[in-house]
Amino acid sequence: MDGRLCFLLIALIGGCGAALTKEEFANIEADMIAHVKKCGDKFGLSDDDLKDMKEKADIDGVDPCLIGCVFKSLKLINDDGVYVPEVIAEESEKYLSNAEDKAKFKEIASACATVNDEEVSDGKEGCERAKLLLACFAKHKDELHPSRR
Repeated sequence: MDGRLCFLLIALIGGCGAALTKEEFANIEADMIAHVKKCGDKFGLSDDDLKDMKEKADIDGVDPCLIGCVFKSLKLINDDGVYVPEVIAEESEKYLSNAEDKAKFKEIASACATVNDEEVSDGKEGCERAKLLLACFAKHKDELHPSRR
């Protein structure tokens, strides 16, 4: 399953000042894989389906409820279907070593909190909000590149 749906991972972690170390990136990716796999199984997606989604990197083509499942599993979207930016701030402490990276991570997480102001029609399901959140993170993906440090 390694590397599957990586665009979701990159969009999720969405910005660490372009300075994630390769080890930090690998640790985050390794932890994400279990969540993506669990939700992929729930939605009847094979590893090949997930690989295809990753290769296409087409956020628009991803089922919003698959995204919602992953984000709920990660506790980024709560049971009320609302994004909880504090979770990302807490996770940055776990995964990142550089203070500047942690600050950038928190900045992006806070900036994307505006998705909670958007009107969605699925309420507590969180599918539509998750898709909005993924789009917000994706806007910042160019800020994230594993560094050579």
